[in-house]
Amino acid sequence: MKKTSLLFLLSYFFLSVTHAQMDKQLLNFGQGANSKGKPSLAISGNKAYILYTSANNMGKICTYDLLTNESEWSGELFPTIGATDASHNNAAMAIDGSGYIHVWIGMHNHRMKYWRSNSPRDIHNFTDCSAQMPWYDHSGIDEKRYTYPTTTTASNGDVFVILRRTALFMKGGVVREAEHDEKQDLYHWNNKKKTWTADLLLKQEGKNAYMSKLYADNKNNIHIVTAWSQLHHGNNTYQRGTYLRYDNNIGSYSKADGKVVTIPAGVDINPADVFFPGEKAWNDTICEIQTPQVVVNGAGKPIITVPINTNFSPYKPKFELNIIRFDGKIWVRQKNVLSDLKNYEHPPLASSSKRVSIYARNTSAYVLKSADNGATFPTNEKLKSGGEPVDVINLDATTDIYITFSSLFKVVY
Repeated sequence: MKKTSLLFLLSYFFLSVTHAQMDKQLLNFGQGANSKGKPSLAISGNKAYILYTSANNMGKICTYDLLTNESEWSGELFPTIGATDASHNNAAMAIDGSGYIHVWIGMHNHRMKYWRSNSPRDIHNFTDCSAQMPWYDHSGIDEKRYTYPTTTTASNGDVFVILRRTALFMKGGVVREAEHDEKQDLYHWNNKKKTWTADLLLKQEGKNAYMSKLYADNKNNIHIVTAWSQLHHGNNTYQRGTYLRYDNNIGSYSKADGKVVTIPAGVDINPADVFFPGEKAWNDTICEIQTPQVVVNGAGKPIITVPINTNFSPYKPKFELNIIRFDGKIWVRQKNVLSDLKNYEHPPLASSSKRVSIYARNTSAYVLKSADNGATFPTNEKLKSGGEPVDVINLDATTDIYITFSSLFKVVY
């Protein structure tokens, strides 16, 4: 009896401690200040790498050793637009299979701004390699101006980055920026050849391929989700959602069911895989969705998070988190997995075996947990951080790491 009681108490104590330490702050990389723009997270070897905008509006890189708990900061390396335009000052960083660090930061309708480290895993010395990118020398109405870079590293070590390309037109002999016909360009760094190629991936006349997210699986596929709009400004910022899979082994694009798609793909014309067809006509003036994010579950099927405006209010929107997953035949939508999300939240998610974890915030920060490949999310637990989860990476079967605008956290299951 005493032995049983002791075992019970020890088990209770262990579970309580484990629960209490489920999420732990590892580092305040912002050194007391929030990043002025969304930071970016990457993993190479035992280290986490974080690209962010400092209080002085310069891009910096911080590393955190997940084994020794040692941290290191670079100097102020990259000029940004954080001082006056933090909402567009997205950072994007990837580390290729040889350890070189690739950086994009500080673009809002600018020519490509791209740096590469001078040696593997070197956070201190970079070269501006923008002019090495395809199409960089295009000029006039063909000039490529970009916003919202997002990047990932394929399982074979290649790097991919996707960006929204500004639409241009000529008026009075002057190149002007349009608020329609925005496109998505996907750039591909071949790590063996050490060269870049580029595809015009998404476009449709009169519509905007507005913002995308990428995810690399362990089979050398890149999964791409995109929010589309008709109006650039206004309260219907995003209205449709599409998905594509790029098979990096054969260089082919497809829908979730494997049907090949030719590019550039659209929504209504030569469509990509439309996981969210919209709930209002294209020309409405009320907000519908925020930018989606994607992983693949343990069954190899894509699962997407997307906040959706449930009251269709242009002034006081009520966003709920929806999960849209491909079940092998069709896209299945779960509504109101978490209610009252903050506006402009883009909840990231991680996957390991049958576990899918979503990091989201309304009045508090939560991790939403599924043990059945994302079919159901029966458990929501508060995160100690309380801040907005920006990016998450799965480390192993029991561990995720995520960042807010200023700090790095570990979550152990």
